[in-house]
Amino acid sequence: LKAFKYTHFKMGIFKGLEPWVFTAFVSFISLLIILNSVFLQSIFIYNSYAKTLVQVIIISFSIAYIFMLNPPNKFSRANNLVNAAILIFYSGSLFIFMSGNVLETTDFVNLFWQINVFLNVIFQVLILISIWMLSRIRKSSF
Repeated sequence: LKAFKYTHFKMGIFKGLEPWVFTAFVSFISLLIILNSVFLQSIFIYNSYAKTLVQVIIISFSIAYIFMLNPPNKFSRANNLVNAAILIFYSGSLFIFMSGNVLETTDFVNLFWQINVFLNVIFQVLILISIWMLSRIRKSSF
């Protein structure tokens, strides 16, 4: 079990990182989000600061994945499709979530949320296609 716990830190964007660094990073971000909810933005209004921070971090990890691409293998097309889905959805909706409190006062609020729904549908379809691609790979492997 101990060997399994540390193997995912030897691959991908976590290569060279100790597990405690990742745990400290996630804990720090969680603490920032909690402090934001307690001191900056009430839980009864739109929590745009925390949502924006999380989306920027996810986009950063997705871009880091692009720079660390390995040579193509039978799983890389599905992984790249998931990465593309993450980049499309989170990059597209970053603006909407970043300016959520301002958009609530405009007449275009429904248009922006419809765009977000459309981006979410694209995200879900791309994830579904990548899962389908992985299932086809595994069937052909046997």
